[in-house]
Amino acid sequence: MFRIFRNWWSTVPSRPTLGGVPHLSPPLATAARPVRRPVVVFDFDGTVCLGEGPVLAYAEAACDRMEPADAERVRAGFQDWLQGDAAEQHGDAYVALAALARPILGEQLSEAYLDSRRRLVEEDLGVHPPEGLTQLLDDLEAADCERVLLTNAPATGMEHTLAHLGVRTRFDQIVVSARKPSRMPTHLRTLLADQPPHRLASIGDNWTNDVAPAVELGALGLLVTGAWGSSALPPEADAALRAPQLADLAPTLRSFAGDPDAFALATEAATR
Repeated sequence: MFRIFRNWWSTVPSRPTLGGVPHLSPPLATAARPVRRPVVVFDFDGTVCLGEGPVLAYAEAACDRMEPADAERVRAGFQDWLQGDAAEQHGDAYVALAALARPILGEQLSEAYLDSRRRLVEEDLGVHPPEGLTQLLDDLEAADCERVLLTNAPATGMEHTLAHLGVRTRFDQIVVSARKPSRMPTHLRTLLADQPPHRLASIGDNWTNDVAPAVELGALGLLVTGAWGSSALPPEADAALRAPQLADLAPTLRSFAGDPDAFALATEAATR
């Protein structure tokens, strides 16, 4: 669960700027490309990029656009959700904030989100990679796996943040503004091309956006529960492997990458 900052709406953690990062390949795209090898799909916020700074900056930008009474109500409701005191269940903090703020701001909420991403260009907002991420990505490359970052986040600030996290050159495809969950099945089918679904794995912290579409397709779904826990997950989430941290799921991803066909057979045998 996120650490709660006192008066988070007036003080969001910041660090030195990330400016001056050169453009490196692969280019950012809004659609996936088909491949002919095993695929591992990673979510961004809450999976590859950890830290509460970006979502708190988003909340701050949203509240700045509201009348004082509305802003105070949204702040209180959002903090209740972060602390686990709200009755409403949401997939992650971004979804929870949108549920509170969109009825007030409408399309202005998208502007607030972009403002928070521009701020991520100027400040790192305390973000950091999960333990062992770079080694995992290098191991997947050695196993001849396609490493795909697929996120709803826009292109704004993405290259700077990935460079700051040390993974800008460690993905083979980077798909932004992916419109998950509605377009997630299309992205996954495109990546697989004519391969069977068991040759794809998808890992993320949002069941609906990142994992359920993969499981429904017959692919491997892995859920990182560290930020939100698993108490609000639907029964069908039992079909996914889950653990508090990405590092806990890394051995499974390495086994998958080593031989997806054998991994699928072993998994099927274990569930009989």
